[in-house]
Amino acid sequence: DLMDGEIVDARIKPRNFRPVKIEKFPKNILFPDDQEETIEAEVFEPQLIITPNGEKVLDFGQNIAGYIKISVEAKGGEHILLTCGETLDENGNFTQKNFNTNKTIRQQISYICKEGKNDYKPIGSIFGFRYAKLEGDIACPSAFKAVAVYTNIENVGEFACGNDKINRLFQNAVWSQKGNFLGIPTDCPTRERSGFTGDIQVYIHTALYLSDCYSFIRKWLRELVSTQYDDGCLKGIAPDPSKRTMFDGSSGWLNAMVIVPDKIEKYYGDCELYQEFYDAMKKTVLFQLNRAKSKTRSHNLNNPLHEYLYDNYVHWGEWMEPNTSPVKTLSEIIMNGDPEICTTYLCNDLRIMAEVSKKLGKEEDHSFFKEAAEKTLKAYQFTCLDEGKVKNEERMCRYVRPLHYEMLSEEGKRDAARRLHELVVKNGYHLNSGFLTTHILLRTLAENGYVETAYRLLTQETYPSWLYAVNKGLTTIPETWEAIDENGVPHESLNHYAYGSVVGFLFDTAAGIKIENGKIVIAPKPDRSLKFLRAKTLSPFGTIEVAWTYEGEKISYRITVPYNAVVTIILPDGREFEVHGGEYNY
Repeated sequence: DLMDGEIVDARIKPRNFRPVKIEKFPKNILFPDDQEETIEAEVFEPQLIITPNGEKVLDFGQNIAGYIKISVEAKGGEHILLTCGETLDENGNFTQKNFNTNKTIRQQISYICKEGKNDYKPIGSIFGFRYAKLEGDIACPSAFKAVAVYTNIENVGEFACGNDKINRLFQNAVWSQKGNFLGIPTDCPTRERSGFTGDIQVYIHTALYLSDCYSFIRKWLRELVSTQYDDGCLKGIAPDPSKRTMFDGSSGWLNAMVIVPDKIEKYYGDCELYQEFYDAMKKTVLFQLNRAKSKTRSHNLNNPLHEYLYDNYVHWGEWMEPNTSPVKTLSEIIMNGDPEICTTYLCNDLRIMAEVSKKLGKEEDHSFFKEAAEKTLKAYQFTCLDEGKVKNEERMCRYVRPLHYEMLSEEGKRDAARRLHELVVKNGYHLNSGFLTTHILLRTLAENGYVETAYRLLTQETYPSWLYAVNKGLTTIPETWEAIDENGVPHESLNHYAYGSVVGFLFDTAAGIKIENGKIVIAPKPDRSLKFLRAKTLSPFGTIEVAWTYEGEKISYRITVPYNAVVTIILPDGREFEVHGGEYNY
């Protein structure tokens, strides 16, 4: 089984093979899978740990998606039982309890040796693990090696700074992407291993700096289109052959069908994905618009544009905000709706479709989407704002979202940014954002004048923060902020790539590299907490590298740009330069 594992008796010689069965089927159902192949990559050797319970546990030092291969001289009949997991429990013993699932996921290899040399690797199983409990007759650690397995996407992003914990955070994000970019973008390599739409929606911006993932994501988008219903609704997971549920079509998840191809096209600078996925994108937006028009809660009927206010149906919401109950959050959405989230995503999708339809010369669609976007914005502002300003909130997401998605006037933006900053300070420079806004929290603060606040959040080390998990010794990005609590108890998956989207801030804001619609702008925003920074990415135009370092009261910059592009450099003091390929020092 792909996740449970394999049972092998190496003493048995295969026999009685059956011939291949030839089936006839229409060839027009085939389409090319042109993404990169899945490869066996890094190899890790273990250290042997004896736990307080007396268990023999192999520690491979890195949480990966992959398998363990065996190479050992043995007597016929000797047994090896390997059970894989991500962590040790609060007492230092092996555990799988953090998988937090009501179904058994064994992640187990049961191997009976043949006489002599045994060389074995799984042929149909991949696990998410750092540790393996070793039981049976073979106890030699050198007989085992862990092999990381992932889709062979070219790594194009490099980063280093003067804060070792931020460097570790970067590496953790890289490893979470490797472990979850495996055939499709999965949420985790352990209990689910599913192509959740919300995860890639919030992460795609970061993925583009780290990897040449164009064909990988294009292939997954085709999987997503295959889940689309006639009314435009999409499954929350792709691929997914299961029946439709009330959470399919959830705002923030469904929008991956519009946001992901748009992000890729703007980065790579062509219209190929727009053309391929236009019909699916359009159906997705019309589905949301039809939902908004079909139902309005009674307390919102006073909105003169209530047909453009999306305030009904079931949604995941902000999801996984620190110190909140997901069950309570879902109950509130079911009872009251969440027009702030849903209407914002609808408006953003309409704006994207207005832009895409214009690029593709679809003038009638362009006019329709442009007008609908304007009405949706006004509907949002009537219900979700108070005299043009965000209503008083203690949730950071309620300020981040309208700031990032441009739902506010200039005065409203200044007020929301100030109050967001004040809320961060009030929280002791801890975040309380959840799944849908954490990826844009730091950038939103910095873009609105609160650079120091963003860096203080980035470098915060106590719960909830990115570096909390680093301090707990994790080597990947966890699903929840608590991950391993103060008592050492592990929680949920320890390899979920979504919160690794903080790496996008290191590239687009700290280094200042922005690539959109064929234009490159480099506008670094440095901070002494990092001491120095070096960021490098291979863009569609060529290599871009930004380095800055503090030298007393001054900052020195070294910026390298590709030769086939005109690049705008904007320094923090306001100086602006238009340059061609080469290296520039300031």
